[in-house]
Amino acid sequence: MGANIEFAIGYAIGFCIVGAIVFLRYERKMDRMRQANVNLILDKMLFMSDANDKESGTYNKEETRSDVKDAVKYAMKKSHPDNGGSADDFRKFRELYEEMEGK
Repeated sequence: MGANIEFAIGYAIGFCIVGAIVFLRYERKMDRMRQANVNLILDKMLFMSDANDKESGTYNKEETRSDVKDAVKYAMKKSHPDNGGSADDFRKFRELYEEMEGK
């Protein structure tokens, strides 16, 4: 009877570990998808701002710049190594954000 209990406990622990690994991989994949969505949003915002500028001439650069800055700040937070992102991506977003702050 003791061997069966040890087997059940070992099985349960192994199952929990595998579950945690699967969950962490899923979260990492979702973070990559969110980051890709941020990049798509930035591209779309830039495209829309160019289209508005060409169409009406009443394009407000500061409002669009603020929106882009917010999106870059969000991407920077999501790509931070403490949140499971890569240090290279975080550095790129930080440099972009600092460049936008300087202008």
